[in-house]
Amino acid sequence: MSDGQDTALLRTIEEALGGLGWPTELYERSAQLPVTMLVVSAPGSGERTWAVTYACVPADEDELPNTRLLQLYAPLDAALQPERLHDVRELLLAINLSLPLGHFTLKDGVEVGLRHMQALPSGREPASNELTELSALFLSLLELYAGHIETVASGTATLDTVLESLAGGAAIELPQVRGATGEPMLEAVKRFLTEQEWHYEPLVSGAALRAVVYGDNGSFNCFFQTREEERQLICYATSPTATPAHRRAQMAEFVTRANYGLFVGNFEMDYSDGEVRFKTSVAIEDQQLTPALIRQVISPAVILLDQYQPGIQAVAEGSSDALEAIEMVEE
Repeated sequence: MSDGQDTALLRTIEEALGGLGWPTELYERSAQLPVTMLVVSAPGSGERTWAVTYACVPADEDELPNTRLLQLYAPLDAALQPERLHDVRELLLAINLSLPLGHFTLKDGVEVGLRHMQALPSGREPASNELTELSALFLSLLELYAGHIETVASGTATLDTVLESLAGGAAIELPQVRGATGEPMLEAVKRFLTEQEWHYEPLVSGAALRAVVYGDNGSFNCFFQTREEERQLICYATSPTATPAHRRAQMAEFVTRANYGLFVGNFEMDYSDGEVRFKTSVAIEDQQLTPALIRQVISPAVILLDQYQPGIQAVAEGSSDALEAIEMVEE
């Protein structure tokens, strides 16, 4: 997509959110700024204001000629204490397992932020209500989890207390969404896997599929889940290496370091059993789920898990610490 198209999309967002009375500022691409971005001051609870950045992420035009990728990012005011870093990593891993979109990231052990990637059709400008609904959902996740993260980061609450509170079931208030139209998304995924000659099997729930894929560093289970009403496809590629309990703190650091800088998807670890996986997702609104979009979801999960698998194994086995393993796989 050209710079002009990027700017036009961001101006559409600016108009939609500016109509709500939210202050906005557009920054054009320059030698110092690699992409054009829009910074929005979105109102939070009380007197709080969220600085949400909207930016168009370059996509492969051969693979996705009709799709634009829009990234949303907002930092938290976490005031992270160094001695709380381990607990914050554990909390982010737990929260990310339950998010309907996006993931919380930790930048350089200092800045916690929420990042989400949205696929939009390039053939038309999104309607104002679509943009405001997306922004409302993004903000609702910030509002729901930021306070919990910040209390753990500052040391005013313990990790166990916050995890217990979250397990009690704070509900996310989602904006209304339209029902799915056209072919069920799961059928599109099945057809794609068949065309790629990947053997798959439906899970008992009937709303997900499992396939085995092979990389240079091992074979991985891939799970594909669709949420038809929300028009979301989620892919999980799971590592065959389980992390023993005494290595999970190091694995949490490895996962956090790996996630920093990723544009699409994120690593997760389940602290209850040590499973490590890579999650990608896409929300497509009223688009059809095309083979190119499915590939855009599957490819990063498989490629990145395969790339980082030697590091995952080294950390799990104790032959490397988190930093050494990251340097090994990212060199």
